[in-house]
Amino acid sequence: MPTTPEAALFSLAEPAVACAAAQDVPPFETPHLDGTPMRAREQLVRWHGPDDDGFGTWVYPGRTVIEVPGRTWPVARPEDCTDESFTGIWFDATGHPVPDVLDPEAPEGVVLLCAQCGLDCT
Repeated sequence: MPTTPEAALFSLAEPAVACAAAQDVPPFETPHLDGTPMRAREQLVRWHGPDDDGFGTWVYPGRTVIEVPGRTWPVARPEDCTDESFTGIWFDATGHPVPDVLDPEAPEGVVLLCAQCGLDCT
């Protein structure tokens, strides 16, 4: 089991590449989180939220949940997410939500995450 975030990304990379190859798409590249307190979760995501047939929206292979210190996502897994707003929350490099991304004085958003499960939607 990996002990560092960097090792986790490397161990996630191989299954993500295999999944992408099976779907004939290039693997998703997680946003660069170096220098931030945020970390990518080592877990492949199959889909986002349930729909009428029990499966949700297709998720690009390699896209995962971003863990933000001090924040617990209301839904543990994207596959169980019920958020249908498609708005998400932008987080800055310090791991704080950006309340108004259109405000010229607001800090720059680094990642856009689902408000319910933390799936990276950047």
